[in-house]
Amino acid sequence: MTTGRQLIQQAVRDPMHAIGWTPRAAGWFTKPLVPGSTGVLATGVASRRTAPGEALVTLYVHLRREDVETVVRELVDSADKDGGYRSATTTTSIGYLMPKPAWREWLVSRETADSVAAELVAATRDYGEPYLRRLSTDPSALVDAIRASPAMIGAVGPCRVAVTLARLGRSDEASEYVQHVVASLGTRTDPAALHLHQTAERLRRWLDQLSG
Repeated sequence: MTTGRQLIQQAVRDPMHAIGWTPRAAGWFTKPLVPGSTGVLATGVASRRTAPGEALVTLYVHLRREDVETVVRELVDSADKDGGYRSATTTTSIGYLMPKPAWREWLVSRETADSVAAELVAATRDYGEPYLRRLSTDPSALVDAIRASPAMIGAVGPCRVAVTLARLGRSDEASEYVQHVVASLGTRTDPAALHLHQTAERLRRWLDQLSG
């Protein structure tokens, strides 16, 4: 039986390609926006609450800045597979970019796959891509979007903020931000705090080299 995941991935592939998005790994798409910035889409699929052959799907909308992500992956010592597009500088889901922003999921079945794909493509064209183009040209909006990312609970999010500020020519602000993040840890010694301390130290060295 074809799964809901397979149905939506098959249904959305050609329509996304038709509006300029290049298919990558199953359910992933990329599109260059401005030099150094790439839009990345990923279908998110859940089937635990659905019947066999069905799934709930949403669309994640990412912006990737190459000059940020290559540095962040090194500084946080990431071993995750990236493929040149999976690490995202900003992350949101399509529902939050649409009128009446909210988390949105679509039920995918053999009968609804094509209509859901059409809705996701239209939402990408009308809301997702304009949002990504604004982030790629508006530094303030970019930094705000990174700060709103779920990744802020770990070391990756704060590292992205600091590296992005530095790439925007705001190295002093990046250094002050790193100091603030470390100070906010207080006396914590849990693994997440230790990882953030280690990342912050690498960040300081990188910022020193950048300014030197």
